[in-house]
Amino acid sequence: MKVPAALLICAAALIPQVSLADAPHTQLEVGMMQAVFDFCSKSDPKNDHRFALKSKELLGNLSDHDRDDIRQNVDFKRGYAMVGSLLAKVSKADAARGCAELFPTHPAQQPPGHKR
Repeated sequence: MKVPAALLICAAALIPQVSLADAPHTQLEVGMMQAVFDFCSKSDPKNDHRFALKSKELLGNLSDHDRDDIRQNVDFKRGYAMVGSLLAKVSKADAARGCAELFPTHPAQQPPGHKR
């Protein structure tokens, strides 16, 4: 496995930990997650609606104005840039495979080691 592909697998491990946490997300975590969602949306445009839904779930029931405020936060931008720069090195094939594992289209298609 190439190093950039391993980065996407690391993102796969991060998503359940951050998205299912009971505590509020930090702006840095939200930025990191948003970078993954945006990356997967661009890597798999036919399923971008799934990534948009996950992004919306991440920010909860915030107004568009509040969502814009979050995206302007320094920590959000730092997290987004950090993960985005790493994911930019992932090949198209690894991106498609990794995003499909992160966000399976069917419940039966869960990532290895995933527990319901």
